[in-house]
Amino acid sequence: MATLDLKYYMLDWDDNILFMPTLIHLQRDGKPVDVTTKKFAEIRSDKSYEPLDGSWDKAFKGFRDGTGDFVGDLRKAIESEDYAPSYRAFKTALREARLFCIVTARDHSAATIRKGVEEFINLALSDEDRADMVQNIQKFHALAGLRVADDKCLSSYLDHNGYVGVSSPGFLKIFENETDIGMDTGANPEGAKTFAVRKFVEETIALAKNLPAETRRIAFGFSDDDKRNIAVMREFLESELVKKYPNIDFFVYNTSGAETEVEHL
Repeated sequence: MATLDLKYYMLDWDDNILFMPTLIHLQRDGKPVDVTTKKFAEIRSDKSYEPLDGSWDKAFKGFRDGTGDFVGDLRKAIESEDYAPSYRAFKTALREARLFCIVTARDHSAATIRKGVEEFINLALSDEDRADMVQNIQKFHALAGLRVADDKCLSSYLDHNGYVGVSSPGFLKIFENETDIGMDTGANPEGAKTFAVRKFVEETIALAKNLPAETRRIAFGFSDDDKRNIAVMREFLESELVKKYPNIDFFVYNTSGAETEVEHL
């Protein structure tokens, strides 16, 4: 019987995978101020900064479908080599055909985020990387007893991953019965991310149980550049998922500093 080491990735996008050029439109002392997502993480609790014209919709218009261009901004970031700390880890996850979940505070739909991942594969992975990815996807297909043509296997693989914008209408609809979230996920993205992570962990563990192979190890890693997100996720994992799944390893990757900090929970 084959033996497997299953590694799953849960990743924030902005300033974690890529430093995107998308700007947040604020005002301070009545004057417009455009800031990056990295700067916003630093000043989010500073009451002297307000949304432009008192409207968070205007402030974050670049982070939603219709008024923002996620794929276009992603393309600019890669062309400018604005790589964030988890950029290489995400490339590794794709090359090895590991399951992953993008968990971002953006408003974009799952379809838009998936298109971004497809563009990332086209631009960030070499021909050799993509060939390895296809080979590894087919290995997992074979274990599951599936036969998928090479030109169809990428789509099949991407179908099994998660693409979550926690401020998007689609996310709110999925979790509308989770009253702890409320409707203002923009003010509490860190809390909303825990619901997305729980869903991804439960679904992938259930999927792993269907593989006709002996699993030596299952590990989940969550990476984020926002210290508040890291603190909330660490507490959530320790209090809930680590206790629920004692034989599974959970890691938290804090990418907010010059060096990535890794915790094994």
